[in-house]
Formats: sequence, C-alpha cells, structure tokens
Amino acid sequence: MPTDLENLKTAYSNVCQQLADVTANAKPTYNIDGQNVSWGDHFRNLMQAKDELAKAITDQEPYEEHHYGFT
Repeated sequence: MPTDLENLKTAYSNVCQQLADVTANAKPTYNIDGQNVSWGDHFRNLMQAKDELAKAITDQEPYEEHHYGFT
C-alpha cells in the first residue's frame, strides 16, 4: 500500500501531466464533469493544485535544520 507521501507525489505528477497537455493542446473551453471551464480558469486551477501539492509534499518530507551561532 502506498504511503501518503507516495500518493501526494503521484497526484503531483498527474497534475503536471495535465498542465503539459493543457498547454500543448490549448482549447478555449474545457468540459470537466459536465461543466464548461475556460482555458484560463482550468490552467489556474491546475497551477493552484500543483502549488498546494508541492507544499504538502514538502511538509511530509524529512528535513534538517542547521543553526549557526555567533560568539
């Protein structure tokens, strides 16, 4: 079973693929679940999803903090 982090990375890759497709094959409007959405709105929604997923991935990954003191 994939971890939450693996699922987030998969979702991020899926959104990036959709962005690549939308920019390569731009249409004036898109039909998403029976609702018409303009290209600009669709693009902005995908970019927002990408940014939110990137933050969620960063929040899940281990990190190190380095602190330097001055004397």
